[in-house]
Amino acid sequence: PVRIEICETIPDTGGAGFYRGGNGCKLGYRFLEPGEVSIHDDRWLTYPYGVNGGLPGGRSWKKLIRKDGTTEMLQSKADHVIVEEGDLLLFCTWGGGGWGDPLDRSPEDVLRDVRDEKVSIDYARREYGVAFDPTGHSVDETVTTRLRSEMRLRARRAKGA
Repeated sequence: PVRIEICETIPDTGGAGFYRGGNGCKLGYRFLEPGEVSIHDDRWLTYPYGVNGGLPGGRSWKKLIRKDGTTEMLQSKADHVIVEEGDLLLFCTWGGGGWGDPLDRSPEDVLRDVRDEKVSIDYARREYGVAFDPTGHSVDETVTTRLRSEMRLRARRAKGA
């Protein structure tokens, strides 16, 4: 009575770190007949924490899209939700927190993450301090070095050092 229509990873949901946290997954369940569903998860209110300087991962969420187009967000623990034929439940799981300083991750690893669509170009620049050439196919070493220096300086100043 259920068809899985969507099963994909969600870019930028793994926390940045020397070791990037794993990305969350987006799942879409289409109900083929009326029924009832219960779905439980965690990390919808709090972010999955990063460790040793790693950043938190993305939070989870669930949205029920009714056949008539109306939507409702579901809580973390949703029991006995009545569904009708044609309704779609979107469930996005949380991403894992990163481990270690994101500025210590090699630019080549970040480039591979971008190519594999695990990390967007904007996220790579903002969280890892990695810049790319205009085509997005190679790392701009000069800009990356400057960005990372600026980010490390801001972090030191924020800590009062």
